[in-house]
Amino acid sequence: MPLKIRIDDWVKELAGKYNLTDAIVEDEIEHTISSVLSNRFKFEVEAQLNGNSGSLSIYGFKTRKGDMESAIINPENIKRPLIREILYTLANALEIRRLLNEYSFYKKIIHSSVTGEIIKKSSEGILYAAIKDIDYPASDQYVVAVCEPASQTPKERGWYTVGQKMPFYVLSVKPQLLKGTPRLEIRLSRNSAGLPESLIRQELVRHNMDIKICCTGRIAGAFSEIKASAKIPRECIKKVSDELKERVIVRW
Repeated sequence: MPLKIRIDDWVKELAGKYNLTDAIVEDEIEHTISSVLSNRFKFEVEAQLNGNSGSLSIYGFKTRKGDMESAIINPENIKRPLIREILYTLANALEIRRLLNEYSFYKKIIHSSVTGEIIKKSSEGILYAAIKDIDYPASDQYVVAVCEPASQTPKERGWYTVGQKMPFYVLSVKPQLLKGTPRLEIRLSRNSAGLPESLIRQELVRHNMDIKICCTGRIAGAFSEIKASAKIPRECIKKVSDELKERVIVRW
């Protein structure tokens, strides 16, 4: 616990690091300190941040012979091992809050197409792609997603390169604990029938056209069949066909 700096400066530092609001960080600091100290001291402890003075107040409450007694705990008297435990617990709590915030935002991209840049290929053929084209509140925010070999287009499999940018279909978004660390797991696909459907829908939005469409079948890398409620401009179809390198058949 950085006791030698103002608490409000510490709050802003953590808020920036975890992309959270000051209010959320303050709540987690108070809760973590109260919880850790209560568990260690075996009596109820309540921590309070004083925004005006930029300080921390800690109170202990004990029940003796039926009466409640309170005492002020000086933060500077908390020993270093306990401070390290507080900081470790707080970091985990803030990671979880950041993960939940990210999940509430990114879950809206499920069953839609996004542009991903391949940043890594595993020896098993798994693609790791950075998704950067989503309007997340943090301007430099991006998230890493995975595309398993089974979700890749057969004729593309093995030919993907690091730095390559392409559209993917988002299969799922889930908060996970990976090796004990809170992380957002986003699974992508290149061979889903939802990909050509989503890409054509994006083109229709750009052309201000309200046409209902549904992909009725697809062999990734060969052709896709789209059923539409009205005629779709040829340039929209061609753009998606060129992007996926497959024939896009539209029936209406």
